[in-house]
This record gives sequence, structure tokens and C-alpha cells, in this order.
Amino acid sequence: MSEQLFDEDDVSLEATDDGRLVIAGRPGFDHASELRRIGIQFLERRTATDALTLDASEVANTSSATISVLLEWLRTCQSQGIDVARIRLSPTLKGLAEVTALTDVFDAFE
Repeated sequence: MSEQLFDEDDVSLEATDDGRLVIAGRPGFDHASELRRIGIQFLERRTATDALTLDASEVANTSSATISVLLEWLRTCQSQGIDVARIRLSPTLKGLAEVTALTDVFDAFE
């Protein structure tokens, strides 16, 4: 059964049964701190044995705050020994990753 971790202002964060941490909606700077905190708490409770997908494919806006949250989650995964199988970005976030020269970071997990 999936676990709803955050749902506020057209922004949601869900941990799914198939190993995805899914952020969706229109997250921005107002949500970044809370999403970062909740995501890290979830990741710190997770066992390192299962591969994880960080999924931002349903993010509808372009926000450097969302990219920052994803990078923090990725750092947490690395420090916890959690295998990140994929990072999925929405087309708008892919465009931002290209502009900020972060495509190598995110493409490494595709």
C-alpha cells in the first residue's frame, strides 16, 4: 500500500509500493523545506536493500527548489546506502537541469 507523505496546495509526495518516491503538482520555494524534511525522514527509515526511483515526472512547473530537493534526497540516499535506480524528471525539470548543467547528475540514473 502506498503512503501519502505530503499533500498540500496542489503538491503531493507519495511513497509507492513499487519503490518510487513521487513528487507531483506545482512545488515551489514555499514547499521545498517541508518536502526536503519529509523525504529525508522517509529515506532514513528505508532499508538499503531495495532500489528506489526518485520520480518527479508529474511536476507541472519549473522550479529550482524542486531540483534542490531532489539533490538533497539523492545525497541522503548515497549516505544511507540506498540504491537509486532512476531519477525521473518532468519535461520542464529536464529543461531546467539542462540550463543548470545538471543533466549529467540526473542522466546517470536513467
